[in-house]
Amino acid sequence: MIMRTLCIALLCLLLVPWSAVAAPARPASDTPVDLEADQLNVDEVSGRYHASGNVRLIQGDLQLTSDQLWWNQQTGAVEANGDVHLTRPGEELSGRKINYNLQQGTGTVDDGEAYWPGKSLRLSARRLERLGPGRFRVYNGRFTVCEGKRPAWSIGSSLAEVTIGRYLTTKHALIYIKDVPVFYLPYLAVSIKSERESGFLMPRIGLSERRGSEFSAAWYQVLGRNMDATFYLDHLSKLGTGTGFEYRYIFGRKQRGRFKLYTVFSRDAANRWALDWEHVSRFGENLRLVVDTEYVNTRDYFTDFGEVAQEYNRQKVISNIFVNQTWGKASLTGQFKYIKDLETADPLPWQSAPKIDFSIAPLRLRQTPFYFSLQSSYDNFERDKGAAGQRLTVRPTVELHSYLLRGLEFNAEYGYRFRQYLQTDADQSASSGSDDFNARLASRIFRVYGSGQRSWLHSIEPEIKYSYAADNQEPRQPDFDRFDHSEAVNSVGYSLASRLSGKWRDAEGGVVRRELLWLRLTQNYNLGLQDRAVNPFSDLRTEMVLRPTANSRMRLDAYFDPELGRFYDTTLSGNIRDMRGNRLQGSYHKREAAENLAPIDNANIRIDTALLKPLYLGYEQRYDLLESKLLEQVIDLDFRRQCWGFKVTLRDREEDRSIMFVLTLGGIGQTADLGANSGGS
Repeated sequence: MIMRTLCIALLCLLLVPWSAVAAPARPASDTPVDLEADQLNVDEVSGRYHASGNVRLIQGDLQLTSDQLWWNQQTGAVEANGDVHLTRPGEELSGRKINYNLQQGTGTVDDGEAYWPGKSLRLSARRLERLGPGRFRVYNGRFTVCEGKRPAWSIGSSLAEVTIGRYLTTKHALIYIKDVPVFYLPYLAVSIKSERESGFLMPRIGLSERRGSEFSAAWYQVLGRNMDATFYLDHLSKLGTGTGFEYRYIFGRKQRGRFKLYTVFSRDAANRWALDWEHVSRFGENLRLVVDTEYVNTRDYFTDFGEVAQEYNRQKVISNIFVNQTWGKASLTGQFKYIKDLETADPLPWQSAPKIDFSIAPLRLRQTPFYFSLQSSYDNFERDKGAAGQRLTVRPTVELHSYLLRGLEFNAEYGYRFRQYLQTDADQSASSGSDDFNARLASRIFRVYGSGQRSWLHSIEPEIKYSYAADNQEPRQPDFDRFDHSEAVNSVGYSLASRLSGKWRDAEGGVVRRELLWLRLTQNYNLGLQDRAVNPFSDLRTEMVLRPTANSRMRLDAYFDPELGRFYDTTLSGNIRDMRGNRLQGSYHKREAAENLAPIDNANIRIDTALLKPLYLGYEQRYDLLESKLLEQVIDLDFRRQCWGFKVTLRDREEDRSIMFVLTLGGIGQTADLGANSGGS
């Protein structure tokens, strides 16, 4: 006889003697239990139910299906065999056998699996214990975030602890690719929630001629909702052991920052270390503190640890701390600045600490076209060896902003710069003053072509400038920086810019606006030149930005010498990409030798392609055409799958050759680069 959808209350009425109904045994849980099966029997004495054939047990949001099931109404104990599936919101358990207690929410699964859809976590085990809501102990199991019976990767261990919404921890773990063990980890903690969670990041392995064999590991630690930290440990066989940490924090809406310290304990030389701190604080609406400090204790730090040209070619590090207070258009700024030269052991000429600036932005004088502004500063110059001193600079200006005719804009500015010096080592003072004047006449002529679905706007923007500055040099005036001794200026210049913009509708009917072309020519004529043998015309500068499509861009910046009749300094760069991950970018810079400037003739190219998905290829080259030699060559092989990836980077440069391996697994973070990135990672 087949029975479907029998309520337990009805079963009690039909099958239990009336004397037992007078004091029925009820489950501790208040949630009723529904039981369905092809056959259903009950032990009247123990209150134990046996169901077989298409068994289905439901209690609230819990549902269990199996071939056979024994349920004790009094204790809530359930034993199910044969293709058992237990599901509840966010959790699915299946296996050969399940013992589960409906009242306590605990149990075991034999030869089964657990799946948490919201966490994309799948776990298979010889035995799985449910210790409570979201807490599990796993024996001889593997876990992965990949799909399929033979996942691309999995991590196995003999014993693991799982807390859903927090982490999975295990000792003596093996990483499997398919069913082949490839890597051993003595300890592993993996986040299994969408929010941040503490744990080890995936290590990085490599070989370098300069650093030797490398192994980089990192631990990510959550310190609260508003802060976290990463701790680094690097083994560098030729240099030593690198350790460091990075601390990130946000305090309210007005304070945030990042602090990183990295140290290499060297075997043969002095220890090397680097510090980088970025911090922003706002106190009220008008007071702000900004810290941007960077320091390395050795000049060759970035040479050893830099992994890209922007790092290992660093020439100096700069530290800045400043506080800014504003009152309407007035602003007061205090600044501490320190510069370390990485190319020479000699100290830089000066360090500015502190520097105080007070300025007033252009303030309109009643209803007139005249404006008043003020720039002033106090600098205290220090250096490790030699003279030190102070400088006070005050520069008030009067500006005129008006339109002479419709579409013809005229601006003029007159300023007087006063400097007061005190050179402390010689107990001497000096002062100087000079005036300057600038005027600008500009206009804009434009025309619209087309209408409706597609239109073009072409504009021509001519501009004429006049600049005058008196010579401010005094015999006893110190030379602290480039603002102390400036040459006299008396020149007129022109600028001619052309813009082409388009407006049209895309396939979805939206309006698209893009500037397709910007071109500007700039040149000056020296009115105060005394030597007639010298050409009064300055170099002609040509700047252009071309955007033929939304995903392409080209930029040109070139200087033309009219006396020599050729371009002597040209920079050309561009890039093009598509939405599939393919990209081509390159740059070229050629400069002839000049006073205090070495010649340059370099070409750089970078190609990234996704044509062989899931294998992504990248190639980068920097080449010195002047000396016909390769400066750097980088090859990236990046294999990406749904839940894992593997990247190999080969780098060849003049002072180092290296190969790095990085394995990325879904749900496990990747370590950062070595200590080189302490300066602005």
